[in-house]
Amino acid sequence: IGCAAGKYSASEAAAAANDCIDCPAGKWVGRVASTAQEDCIDCAAGRYATATGSESAGSCTECPPGTWVSTLGNTGCVDCAAGRHTRNIGNVNEVACLLCSAGKYGPVAGGGCISCTAGRFMNATVWGSWTADDCQLCPQGRYQYHLSQTICDECGPGTFVDALGSNDVSDCIDC
Repeated sequence: IGCAAGKYSASEAAAAANDCIDCPAGKWVGRVASTAQEDCIDCAAGRYATATGSESAGSCTECPPGTWVSTLGNTGCVDCAAGRHTRNIGNVNEVACLLCSAGKYGPVAGGGCISCTAGRFMNATVWGSWTADDCQLCPQGRYQYHLSQTICDECGPGTFVDALGSNDVSDCIDC
């Protein structure tokens, strides 16, 4: 009896189906009657498989956004570091993990970037932030109603806002 796809036999003639061994996770084999673990093919870089006994390369899943893997035959992917992100799937190296842009931060490894909220800004030189603490409150006399900003807008001539973190021009009142 030959082993089914996704399996191999340690001997050339498997006497029964239970003599067949699943290819390990991270590998697959599409042909029947495989006779050695070496017949199992590694999932490609940027892909992984958690199940054993995979029958095709299609069983290897692309790494999701926020992750990457450069080696072959993987059972999982590596998270981008906090403060970095990817939008693409199937990333094959860490270079794909881009710094969160100024005005955004990424607090969780493998997660996306989060915008600074209205009433806050981030210094334009801060890239790759991993903490909301880098989103500073707009100072007195300024406001910001957009997300992900690197400056706060000034109140118009003859107007001022006393509060920190103002998020609307209507907070600017006549002097």
